[in-house]
Amino acid sequence: MINIQNKQLCARLDALNLDAWARECRVDTGYTKKIRGRDLLQGFLLMHAQQGASLEDWAGCIEGFSGRPVSKQALFQRCTEKHVRFFERVCTEALQQRVGPEADAVGPALRSFRHVFVEDSTCIGLDRSLSGAFPSSYTKGADAATARLQLRVDLQQERITDFHIGSYRDNDQSYSRNILTEVSPGDLVIRDMGYFSLPTFQALADQGSFFLSRLRYGVVLSDLETGRRIELLEKGGLLTTRGPIDLRVQIGAKTPVPVRLIGRRVPEEVAAERRRKAKNDRHGRANHGAEYLQWLDWNFFVTNVGPERWAAETASTVYRLRWRIEIVFKTLKSCFRAAAQLDKRRMSVCRVRLTILGWLIYSALVLEPTYRYFAAQLSPRGKALSLLKYGRWLRIHYVEMLLEESLASFTDRVARHCVYEVRHDRSSYNDHRSSVGKQQAKPTFP
Repeated sequence: MINIQNKQLCARLDALNLDAWARECRVDTGYTKKIRGRDLLQGFLLMHAQQGASLEDWAGCIEGFSGRPVSKQALFQRCTEKHVRFFERVCTEALQQRVGPEADAVGPALRSFRHVFVEDSTCIGLDRSLSGAFPSSYTKGADAATARLQLRVDLQQERITDFHIGSYRDNDQSYSRNILTEVSPGDLVIRDMGYFSLPTFQALADQGSFFLSRLRYGVVLSDLETGRRIELLEKGGLLTTRGPIDLRVQIGAKTPVPVRLIGRRVPEEVAAERRRKAKNDRHGRANHGAEYLQWLDWNFFVTNVGPERWAAETASTVYRLRWRIEIVFKTLKSCFRAAAQLDKRRMSVCRVRLTILGWLIYSALVLEPTYRYFAAQLSPRGKALSLLKYGRWLRIHYVEMLLEESLASFTDRVARHCVYEVRHDRSSYNDHRSSVGKQQAKPTFP
């Protein structure tokens, strides 16, 4: 008898128009119907649940539920561009499905925005034989291969809205303007310095959208009214100021962009660690001067959200919500053991893409729904479920979960092993979500 978890997985697959997409991508045509697109996907998800990674493991899982003999050679022949297009279509639809209620916990500071987008990327090392398709930097004088996964998350709706699989050389800067195709007036975009782009900031402001970013070192600062350059180290300069900074400036030399500049000194131990890393920078051309070392004492943010909407401290708190996507990346790498599965195996380009897409689909159809279930069960107990811990736990125990009639019997075990620890020296992502917007202090202007 098919257990309830298999039924739930099949129900999630049934909710997606898999057969139509398989025909559209020419996956289910002629002799290929022996291994349908749905079979290929379901087999991958079950293979991952059993911690498998090889074509033999994949074929065995398809045989298990279909009752038809499947060889690893037959699967190898299905690692093609059309199968990649099919997985991409499934991934796009699965990731954009709502996996939870609207995020009321984001706080008053974010509720006024229609959407809150966070973008980031992560790199996955591959076998050197793939350096032509996934070029990277050189390693010991030889070609290297690295894939780069770009993700965009809407924090208001708790869903991934866009993804892209490219190479290491498809850096964040080249991806910066892609946000303009999705963002609308009234939306907020939070991004790190990798995406720092003055034309993109200006385009967002021109269309009535908002942005929040770390300020990149070396960008020209000037007075908003006079255009006079703002020096950092001269007497009275920004880096010699002891208190917090909150003022309107222009950034950029050729086409200045008006922004609100917010600066906060970091704790001395954080600054000391930054300086230590800077002095040990592996790039021989990195000649960090006195100004840069003083810069490391600060966190500088630029935004077009005004002080009437955010206190200065709120901006730095909101920026920490980027933790959400960083936790997603850590969960993907830890849960799927990316380095072990891809770096040491000779794979075709299509199989690499199928594998990464399969991970994302697993996250949307298995990881996120079960995570939401347990998070809802533990919330009345005052416990916050860690996505990173739960992803690791699920990787080990999912097959066991498939054999049970209900998830409820696992709630106590998840509570013991997968919740955030009570720490007084640091805070979690959920702490930052609930604290956003609570600061009521008025901004100060030096």
